[in-house]
Amino acid sequence: MPIIGSKLATSKLDTDVANFKNRIIADGGTISNSSLQAHNTFVKSLKLGGIWDKCLEIATYAGNDLNAALVKLKYPSGIQSSLTNVGFVNADYSEITGLSGDTSNTKYLKTGFIPSVQLTSSLDAHLSVYARNTVAISGSGSAPFAYLGCNNTTPRFYLFRQTSTLTGFVGSSTEMSVTKSTATAPGHILLSTVSSNLGYLFYNGNVETTDTSFTTNARPTCEVSIFSYDNGGTQFLLRSNLICGMHTIGYGLDTNQATIFYNAVQALQTALGRQV
Repeated sequence: MPIIGSKLATSKLDTDVANFKNRIIADGGTISNSSLQAHNTFVKSLKLGGIWDKCLEIATYAGNDLNAALVKLKYPSGIQSSLTNVGFVNADYSEITGLSGDTSNTKYLKTGFIPSVQLTSSLDAHLSVYARNTVAISGSGSAPFAYLGCNNTTPRFYLFRQTSTLTGFVGSSTEMSVTKSTATAPGHILLSTVSSNLGYLFYNGNVETTDTSFTTNARPTCEVSIFSYDNGGTQFLLRSNLICGMHTIGYGLDTNQATIFYNAVQALQTALGRQV
């Protein structure tokens, strides 16, 4: 049942979920009681597991309509509470599917999240995405295509796939670059650095590869975008047909925290009926 007002009492919800509900309503969207309850369980799991404070931005692409789907569950101060939509229409979204990109090279989302502003260091940072499909890009099976991120040529902060290889960059080309071969399956992808010389690429909560060779902390000065990457603040490139069920940006997660995080994410996706 969609919520137009307050059919599920705010007092029964975690404060952050109640605020999320109110922002959805203020933006002209609706969300069901069952979806709110699933988010309530998710947020409580993150808080109990020590993950909530590690996430500065969380978008779950949930609710009954596109207006609701663009509202962030969590966001840092100083940036917008909803994603800026470029090109998506109502037909691109349903809660049981997520938000679907295409290969027309016209659709992406802007977060307002600038790593050089919101993050203290790229040595304590993460990006994650719940990809419900194997992404591709128009006209080529081998060209890179982005899940999310941004790039200032040297400082990089993004996840992308090229053919069957999944790559994550944090900082410059001499900083963390992690690669997973045969990355053709959908699922939860997490790029995380926790200190100098220790970074991970996780797939469904498991470590796929580790980088121990980076030491610096360059961070891009342009914003993170979804379904593309922001190239210097003027071009949104490598747009993909990602079907997105969630993205997060924040501080680094270690191996134990990544497992806790994945379990909570997968439980939410299952409750929404769109787990992979």
